[in-house]
Amino acid sequence: MGDFLTAYSLTQPDKLAMIDDRPDGTVLSLTFSELNAKSNQLANVLLDMGVRPGDSKVVWCGQNSIGLVLMINAARKLGVTAVPLNYRLSDEEATYVTDHSDATTVYVDAEFAPMFDRIRGELPKVEHYLVFDGEVPAGMTDIDTLIDAARAGEPEIPEGTEAGATMIYTSGTTGKPKGALRRGNSGAAQAAALMMHIGYTPDDVYIPTGPLYHSGPGGFLGAAQAMGQTAVLQRKFNAEDWLRLIEKYKVTSTFCAPTPVRMACNLPDEVKAKYDVSSMKRLIANAAPWSYALKLMYLAYFPGDSLFEVYGSTELGV
Repeated sequence: MGDFLTAYSLTQPDKLAMIDDRPDGTVLSLTFSELNAKSNQLANVLLDMGVRPGDSKVVWCGQNSIGLVLMINAARKLGVTAVPLNYRLSDEEATYVTDHSDATTVYVDAEFAPMFDRIRGELPKVEHYLVFDGEVPAGMTDIDTLIDAARAGEPEIPEGTEAGATMIYTSGTTGKPKGALRRGNSGAAQAAALMMHIGYTPDDVYIPTGPLYHSGPGGFLGAAQAMGQTAVLQRKFNAEDWLRLIEKYKVTSTFCAPTPVRMACNLPDEVKAKYDVSSMKRLIANAAPWSYALKLMYLAYFPGDSLFEVYGSTELGV
């Protein structure tokens, strides 16, 4: 089966796929055609480096950005297993997850490259450290330069290769983190099924509220891409900036834990009054219990029919 991003690059090439809007005024955006081409370029670089479709594992680490989305798409297209790494982990924890996953490639935002520079002596299985969006430590690879020079055509992989898997490490209740494997498009397919049940359409605009390494924001981003929606990325959560993005891009949907909504609703009334959030149609409430008081706070500010409480389990792939 062909990749959905490839299909959208042909059917809606000029529609905005990703918008990365920073508080400093920097705005990066890619259409579906551009996003597909860039994702293909990264996939082809990985192939040239020896990443094996259907077999290899790639750890990725960074705050929300288009650079991360490129790897999510490239891994899916190649049929490799992507391992999101929580950038808040200690050196010891990051070492354990990376080594335990059997990853041979690390793809990391320059902001967190120094962490891997410190621990790479303890990661004998890792062959490549690919750094994007900034300064590259000695001995690591500037992946942005390679992407720009790479072929933008679809990666050539063996026929019948399944879409890439995702392995998300969860804390569990005892011992070391455990890797929860989600094969193929199962996670995005489940999220897309829920989105259709709730009434999402390709015209929705999605913002992942929270880091993409979390199964909720990341899973629903995959579903948004699968439905051909525009996604707005916030590199790091800031309550007022979140409201700014919702108003600016008429955001209609998000996946959200309780804390970000509590932070937004607790802003001073004069701050909240500056932003029109009436476009929000579907906020998926999950990740931790939502108290009755918080739901009332949300519904007092956001549209009254926009709150959907759902339940999931990373360990079960839902």
